[in-house]
Amino acid sequence: SDLFINDYTARSKAFKAFCDLIGLPKSYSIRNPKIKNKPLITTRTIARLDPLIDFQEFVKNRVIQKITQNKGRALVVMPTGSGKNRTTTQAFIEAISEGQIDQNGIVWIAETVELCQQATETIVKVAERISPIQLKIWQYWGGNDCEFTVEEDDEFIEGIVVCGKAQVHSRYDNHDLIATTILENASIILIDEAHRNLRFIHNLDTMLKSKNLDTALVGISATPFRRLTSEDSMISDIFPEYPITPIGDGDISNLELEEAMVIEGILARRVNKTISDLAISPKGPDVQSQMGITVEIIQKLISDEGCESILVFTPDVKWGRLCNIILSLKNPNLNSEYIHGGTSGLVRKLVIDDFRSKDCQVLFNCEILTTGFDAPRIDAVVIARPNMDPNDPLFRQMVGRGLRGPKFDSMVKPDCIIVHQKW
Repeated sequence: SDLFINDYTARSKAFKAFCDLIGLPKSYSIRNPKIKNKPLITTRTIARLDPLIDFQEFVKNRVIQKITQNKGRALVVMPTGSGKNRTTTQAFIEAISEGQIDQNGIVWIAETVELCQQATETIVKVAERISPIQLKIWQYWGGNDCEFTVEEDDEFIEGIVVCGKAQVHSRYDNHDLIATTILENASIILIDEAHRNLRFIHNLDTMLKSKNLDTALVGISATPFRRLTSEDSMISDIFPEYPITPIGDGDISNLELEEAMVIEGILARRVNKTISDLAISPKGPDVQSQMGITVEIIQKLISDEGCESILVFTPDVKWGRLCNIILSLKNPNLNSEYIHGGTSGLVRKLVIDDFRSKDCQVLFNCEILTTGFDAPRIDAVVIARPNMDPNDPLFRQMVGRGLRGPKFDSMVKPDCIIVHQKW
């Protein structure tokens, strides 16, 4: 009678029981006919990996200490450009390779498609160079699913799972069987951009504790900065010990951390300039006048400051599109582009690849490239957001796009000019 009573939905326990009842493979209960991207990657050893430098080695070893503890908690704080994903990834891949942790039950959660792709690429790169065994990496975002492995009636997901935050969150809340298995059977959960996802991490931590699970939890962030006192309290509840940073564990301010990284050449030195520093006369607050200022800033950065790779954050999509047109008309030999939320994935990739190779000198965007984007040779960032607080984490992320230092690439300049256009 249950056969007719239950409301069967894909990936539910009821549908799985139905498949068992009539002899269908378990994989049928989670099959998604709309999958567009390859859900599973299997690694193979192909080449040697460049060694970590001293500060990365220190962070890696501290992370390994935490993830090999039951209920371990760690907040890793490494500035943009210092290799936080590579370092954290190498920690758990090395631990797998040395038999300290199992290869199954490792979950990486990221907020955007770009961050999920970046994490997957990093895991594959590191695994294919230092892991002596093949590893499975599931891409659990964009509608993708994972498949169960069954051994002696024990069902689990074999391999590492990279999750989109929105997908795993919504599916878990809807009691999805795969999402439930991913989170509740995890041995280690790593959350990228931790300071942007504090509420999510808090709820996850609460769930793990309520079920008395031994899962280790690692937050990864480019900045220790918090806007609200309540966020400080939330962080200390989840991660009771001091953050792990490249210059040691302790209550280290963002300025101290950045200065130490600049001295090491890991970060570029930030050089703040105003429009008056660039000899640009102020204009009225109307949109047309301020668009003209944006274009003039870029021209001055190129002609007077010698900048060759400029990233521009605009207040809206129209601003970026029109400024790109104006700049192109005034400078026909200059290659510039703009991207927005509606830009297709293929076009976005081509434009970003051109910008990274410096075939494109100026790239306009509206909050698209704040995270999950790395172009090491940026030497100027223009932020045309007049009401934005420079202490806002989003502002700091925008600035961070240009702060990759010369330690990893001799072609990277030691300084990066930051212009906050206000009106």
